[in-house]
Amino acid sequence: MDTHTSNLKWFDFIDDDALKTRIAKELYVARYFCKLQFAFKPVWNQESFELFGCLKLQIVQYGGIFEAIIVYFLRKNLDHVAVRNKTKTPEYIHQEGALAKGVSIQQQDKKSGQIESLYLCKKKESYKNVELLRMEEKLEAAVEIGIISDQTKKSILNIYNLRNSVHIQKAAKNEIKLEIDHCKNAFYTFWKFLKEIRKYLEYSETPEMKEEEERIKSEFEESINSLNQKNVTNSEIEMLVPGFESL
Repeated sequence: MDTHTSNLKWFDFIDDDALKTRIAKELYVARYFCKLQFAFKPVWNQESFELFGCLKLQIVQYGGIFEAIIVYFLRKNLDHVAVRNKTKTPEYIHQEGALAKGVSIQQQDKKSGQIESLYLCKKKESYKNVELLRMEEKLEAAVEIGIISDQTKKSILNIYNLRNSVHIQKAAKNEIKLEIDHCKNAFYTFWKFLKEIRKYLEYSETPEMKEEEERIKSEFEESINSLNQKNVTNSEIEMLVPGFESL
């Protein structure tokens, strides 16, 4: 069985199999690096580049997962007033032949003094792709539709903004510092996000899904609580990161 397949069940509300599989893989990567970070935390200091890499990748992964799922639902709701209001954009179409032959309209730019030609256009309402909306606009539309709560919107937006801030140029300019708490927040926001989506769709969780969710959260908390241990053996790392010893 592929390593990501156990994650597919969390996204059973997505009817695009390719997208579902991709998101499941991205979640697997986020959780893998989460386990890796906890396994090595006792031998990495807070300033280590290795730890920063694990934290950064998780933020990038969760930010991408949130956006992909939100865009999926906005596409499903293109006719909803919330989406139409966000995507509506005026389009101006040049009207050839609107003026008599040889007639033109010009004006002088007040700042540059240059003479500019003006053209008659017809205004037409059009709608841009939802992918072109800012993340904040996407999340606002999702709240208006009822997919997520306003609190979850704020949490996701904070994670997404942090994701954008770790791009090399921004990180260098603003000296961005990532903390384990940032990834902890992303982890718990993800589960809250899923619950709100399932509630919106009236999708119930099976007892097996609830049990596994609790197990995953319990393992996560145990990993956090174990960060104070002084030494880590390869066998202990193997428990947290399957396949470590074969890397």
